[in-house]
Amino acid sequence: MIKEYRNFFKDIYGEAAFTKSRKREVVLIRKLIIVFLVKEKGFKECQVAKIMHLDHSAIFHHMKPVRDLEFDRFYIPRSRSLLEKFNQAFPDNET
Repeated sequence: MIKEYRNFFKDIYGEAAFTKSRKREVVLIRKLIIVFLVKEKGFKECQVAKIMHLDHSAIFHHMKPVRDLEFDRFYIPRSRSLLEKFNQAFPDNET
């Protein structure tokens, strides 16, 4: 199932979201995926680490509460559309 989640996000955001790039736009996409999976869908950090191929510490780093207005403007509209797409692709995983 982890592979299906990974392929789902690759189809939407491309391979760049799963690289170790530190470009701002790539980091925002990576943080969007991580925060979405943990907060919106209720995944555990270890599951998200496997999906993203990251260490657990990186997941906790992305989950730190930081006042980032750019991320807030980026996250809110995209999370709604991502939630709809995710529920369509994985209807058995609705919360």
